[in-house]
Amino acid sequence: MLLRSQLCKIASQTFRGPMAANYVIISALRFLDVYEKLWKQTDKAVAEIPSTHDGVIKKLHFNVDDVCLVGHALAEIELDDDVKAEVQSSSSSSSSEDEEAKKGATQHRHPAKHDQHHHHQGHGNDHASPGNSKALATPAVRHIAKKHGININEIRGTGKGARVTKEDVLSFISGSQSASTTHKLDAHHAPTHQDHGSKAAPAGLQFPRIAALTGDEIDASNLIELRKMLKKTYNSLTLLPFFVKAASLSMQEYPIINSHFNPETCDEGYIKEYVIKKDHNFTIAIDSKDGLTVPNIKKVQEKSILQINDELGFLRQKAEQGKLGPNDFANGTFSVSSVGNLGGTYFVPTILRPQVSIMAIGRARKIAKYVEDPQAPEGYRFTPADTINISISADHRILDGATVARFAGKMKNLIENPNLMLISMS
Repeated sequence: MLLRSQLCKIASQTFRGPMAANYVIISALRFLDVYEKLWKQTDKAVAEIPSTHDGVIKKLHFNVDDVCLVGHALAEIELDDDVKAEVQSSSSSSSSEDEEAKKGATQHRHPAKHDQHHHHQGHGNDHASPGNSKALATPAVRHIAKKHGININEIRGTGKGARVTKEDVLSFISGSQSASTTHKLDAHHAPTHQDHGSKAAPAGLQFPRIAALTGDEIDASNLIELRKMLKKTYNSLTLLPFFVKAASLSMQEYPIINSHFNPETCDEGYIKEYVIKKDHNFTIAIDSKDGLTVPNIKKVQEKSILQINDELGFLRQKAEQGKLGPNDFANGTFSVSSVGNLGGTYFVPTILRPQVSIMAIGRARKIAKYVEDPQAPEGYRFTPADTINISISADHRILDGATVARFAGKMKNLIENPNLMLISMS
């Protein structure tokens, strides 16, 4: 039986060499181990495509340094006898699952009103219970379970759609799966947010935004003066790390900003469950030679402004060199897009799923600021001020306008009074 190994989409539309020599299969009739690396490096992120089965490479469709489009076959692998039946079984079960999914989708196109209401109010657990149904898993994961003599149907799946992942199997083997399923202890079933169901947008409008998203104009004069003073010692220091840290400090008061919605409980645009994330992993938009890329800084809440500045420089360097890997993009919780260096003053950014908010920072510009002054003949005067506009897009299914406005107000106060920011850091 021949299995065609295809290129899946990772972070871009193409997948190209060069590839590390110990990962390259360059000749036919070569035996291949499951999880052995086949191909490496996209045009924007470094990643590795492993084999899903043991077998023998019968034919290669591309050579080293060739550019392969997503969906094209990379190689044809002749499977061992002990996994042929497994793949055939998986294929047939996948077909039946697809048919059931289609039937389910047809049934939900015109649901009764009371069914919709029940779905919006319901807070059931979408994770499959072990042993009560046929487990969903890839052939490679089933192969690992089979090697260890484990009934995969007894493993609780934590992947998308309750799929059993490689990590689930390894956790089951080590007896620690209970630890891997407790990550949702901070999951909020949001009884106080049930009313958002009546305001929710249709499924096609994935990210409704609030009008009160703050078109805030911040007086950054004090911050810019502080930065000028610090640049005498820290020459590479930019303004962005101050905004990143101010957002993280503000999240301590408004933690719901740092949330993910659960796509498995999102039906027709309605959210039944969201998770407030403990770590502040800030996704930063970086303009590189290969286009816009969005790696993230992990655990911003634990870092100083200088550490954030250093990490930003490191990520920019990796982006320019094309060395950003999957871990650099994983687990972002809040996004920041700074277009000030490109000349943008104000814009409305688009939320990156499954995050629920994103902040955009415009360029610094000097304006004449109105100041009341009883000593002046007119009772007021105009003074020069360095201002920066920020805007925040938020998912109205989880965040209300008042919360986002207060979060932005807290940030504005910290930026306008950077001394408060410095004493707020632990």
